[in-house]
Amino acid sequence: MNKCLSTLLLFFVLAHSCFSQSKTTLAKNKVKGATEMEIKNNISIAQTKEFYDANGEIIEEHKFDKIGKLKSIHKYTRNKIGDITEENSYDSKSKLKERRVVKHNDAGQKLEESFYNSKNVLTKVAKYFYDAKGLKIEKKTFDAKGNLKKVNKYTYQF
Repeated sequence: MNKCLSTLLLFFVLAHSCFSQSKTTLAKNKVKGATEMEIKNNISIAQTKEFYDANGEIIEEHKFDKIGKLKSIHKYTRNKIGDITEENSYDSKSKLKERRVVKHNDAGQKLEESFYNSKNVLTKVAKYFYDAKGLKIEKKTFDAKGNLKKVNKYTYQF
C-alpha cells in the first residue's frame, strides 16, 4: 500500500510539473501528455489531462469535475507558428458542443473568431482591433446576422 501511494505521489509530481513547463521543455523531453491529479484523503482524482504535439503545444485537453468524472474535451488545431486556428469543444459523451474558428494576421494577432454550434451553424463572430504598437484596443462581438452585440475596449498604463 505504501509503495502504491509513493508511486502515485511520484506520478502526480511528474505530471503536475508538466503543466508548469514551457512548451520548449515539453518538446525537448518528447512529452506527449500530462495529467494533473488532486490527492485528497489518499484518493486520486483527475483534474486535467493534456496531450501535446511535437512542438509542446496543447492539441487536446480533458477536464474533469470534482469527483474525477470527465466533464469536457477540447481539441485544438494550430498553424505553423503555434496559433490556435480551430477549437472543437465536446461534452463528456464526446458530442460536439461548439466549434471556434480563429483567423490571425502575419504577426500572430487574433483578428477574428467565428463560433458555431453543434449543428455547424454560425452563432456569433468576434473581431479584434489593434493599435500601431500591436496592442489590442477593441473587441466587437456580433450575432450570426451581423448585428453588433457588444464592444470591449482595452486601455493600457505605461
